[in-house]
Amino acid sequence: AHEAQLDERAQCCPGIARAVIQALKGATADIPELAACHATLSTVDESPCLQGAGAALGAVAKAVADLPLEQRYRPMETIIMAIFQQWGVTPADMREPGPQYGVVVCDACEHTVTTGQRYKCTECPDYD
Repeated sequence: AHEAQLDERAQCCPGIARAVIQALKGATADIPELAACHATLSTVDESPCLQGAGAALGAVAKAVADLPLEQRYRPMETIIMAIFQQWGVTPADMREPGPQYGVVVCDACEHTVTTGQRYKCTECPDYD
């Protein structure tokens, strides 16, 4: 059922789907436990219409889930970083911006801040 949904989405957004397939293909290339997945991803990537994308993505998820818990981290990190690199983002880009509050202006440099961490000077009474 999930494979059919993934295939449907791959057909709707082939550019994104191909980028994900290529990122996964690159990420699985050097992981012996995922060699079969790498071969399947390569076949899907060579297909003009991404035929079998759902099955390939499902196979990667299953193969990683079947690894002993202590062996899952490296493949997952490699896969996630490959996808981030393919899309031009970093893990830092995915973080929440932090707490939001009214406009705060630094008295020294007059920099305006509305989100992120806010620190209080331990010596000065006027810290905003």
